[in-house]
Amino acid sequence: MIAAGDFNVSRLEERKFSIYRALLGSTWQVATGMGCDECKGTEYYRNMWSFLDNILLKSNSSHWHFVEKDIYVAAKAPSQIDDYGRPRRFDAEKLEGVSDHLPIVATFAN
Repeated sequence: MIAAGDFNVSRLEERKFSIYRALLGSTWQVATGMGCDECKGTEYYRNMWSFLDNILLKSNSSHWHFVEKDIYVAAKAPSQIDDYGRPRRFDAEKLEGVSDHLPIVATFAN
């Protein structure tokens, strides 16, 4: 079982409530807790990076696991990031940008 998407857990909420940390090693494998060590985050909000987006893999449900070195935030496309390296929101009038979040990518193996 895989759950992926925008979990809306900001850096401040993670520090206060340990939401992702509580999942690690119990019911779920959390991509950003297992790899992506050099990643800043997937969203820049209130002057800080957060992992609002994540990928969770159910622990002990199969032999599948994350390939830790292959977990990263995709942020290479010029239209995807602004001049400061933050996500470039989509602007319908200018037809610029992509999203206010950057996608997280992971490889699985069994």
